[in-house]
Amino acid sequence: EFYFKINIKCLSDITNFFC
Repeated sequence: EFYFKINIKCLSDITNFFC
């Protein structure tokens, strides 16, 4: 999913999961 790909780097930081 497009949204997931954007958030893939955010997965590293739980606080920025929806960045």
